[in-house]
Amino acid sequence: MQNNKNYSQIVPAENDIRVKSKAICDSKGNYFTLQDSKQRWQSYKNYGVNFSKVFYMLGAEELDKANKAGKLRVNEKTGEVFVDSEKAKRYFSKSGRMTECSLRLGYKVDSDNKKKLHNALFCRDRLCMICMWRLSRRLAWETSQIMNKYMVESPDMIPIMLTLTVRNPKMGELSKMLDVLCHGKSGAWQLLNKWLVRRGIKDYTRTLEITFNHEKRSWHPHLHILTFVPKEYFSKGNKNYISHALLRKEWKHVCNLDYMPIVDIRRCYDKNSKNERIGFDSDIKTVDFAGAIRETSKYCVKPLKIFSETLDDYADGGEETIVKGKIDIKEVVRELDEALSSRRLRAHGGKIKTIAKELKFDDDENKKDLLHKDENGTAEAIWEEIYEYVFEDKEYYLTVRDEIIQEQEKKFDLDTG
Repeated sequence: MQNNKNYSQIVPAENDIRVKSKAICDSKGNYFTLQDSKQRWQSYKNYGVNFSKVFYMLGAEELDKANKAGKLRVNEKTGEVFVDSEKAKRYFSKSGRMTECSLRLGYKVDSDNKKKLHNALFCRDRLCMICMWRLSRRLAWETSQIMNKYMVESPDMIPIMLTLTVRNPKMGELSKMLDVLCHGKSGAWQLLNKWLVRRGIKDYTRTLEITFNHEKRSWHPHLHILTFVPKEYFSKGNKNYISHALLRKEWKHVCNLDYMPIVDIRRCYDKNSKNERIGFDSDIKTVDFAGAIRETSKYCVKPLKIFSETLDDYADGGEETIVKGKIDIKEVVRELDEALSSRRLRAHGGKIKTIAKELKFDDDENKKDLLHKDENGTAEAIWEEIYEYVFEDKEYYLTVRDEIIQEQEKKFDLDTG
């Protein structure tokens, strides 16, 4: 394991010089930058650069611990330093991959100047805002495709949305609480799911979301479940009907809590269909079906937004401790990273799982298409543009703009050439 100076292949200053040397300018010398109306690429990339600094500092801490424990080894011939620390390797690797994530974006541009992302390299880290934004969009599209097929095959089924929460665990308790909620076969969700199946509710998609309350120094893990019930579920006297009070009582039981947790159960409806409503018990509220799909496609990015402004003025490894208020950001990141490691955050069940397999939607998030090529379609492109990130300016600069020779033109040239 080499010394930490060699973990990141990208040196920001050298990268900026290289990009600016080939960036395209107008007649006045102004660089062309990526025009993103919502500024997602720029802001998310800036955030990722800041966040990579936290992982770098965590790696430096582990390196220091290894040094004090006498675990450093030096190659007498080359002078290279090696360290026997898996955590140091992991944190430095994350820092390097997150720094390099999405440095170069390739677009196809049509005659209306509409851009479609065609090429990019992603780090796929669960705490990378760019990757989780792209993944959430992909999951929302996949879930929509699954639900459309499900509703065609099961038109009499009605979607409902469940939200299950527990009292916010304090810092240091997140991993333990996630084990309680959804670990293996003994997790609270797995036990509740068995209870739901006995009531005829077995088709579902669920996701885990985590937010962070920096004022109270506590986590807020909760589950969103989109599931389905038959129309007769809402008929008067149905023994399988689940009221808000009954769901709350059962969730308390499977979580083995000494307090009544907060839960929510809502019937989903299509806000674009006026004749779609049916009668149901007065304690069941409603939620838009499209909104429910978005809720079950989220990933753990919300708690990290508190760091973006704090880290802007810090150089890599420049501070041993970064504190916002009374919070050591490194400790928040360390806990969240370790709690999510190797944990399954999203799952399908019943017919929903079967349809996902039929549509060949891979269950492994590391294999999902973050470019969204199939969902975006294939509009006829006439230009190819490449944008590269400049760390100092926090912008993507246009470095290549080439005309695309269409396939029919290539064939014509070959035939006549």
